[in-house]
Amino acid sequence: MKEITIKTKGFRVVGYILVDEKGNKTVMDFYRRILGYYDAGSDSVRDFHGHVIAYGDAAAILLKNEF
Repeated sequence: MKEITIKTKGFRVVGYILVDEKGNKTVMDFYRRILGYYDAGSDSVRDFHGHVIAYGDAAAILLKNEF
């Protein structure tokens, strides 16, 4: 599993994205609370509650409130 650290222009960490071997992603905030998921099989982004919020690989949209 690969971890990507998301930072602001000023190098402040705002979140993390974990990518598995199949391309599925788990998006977490600074405190490592899960914000949502990207499912490569259905090509959709779901929030923590399972509601579809976007289609395509737009996983970083879950971090929009962190900036």
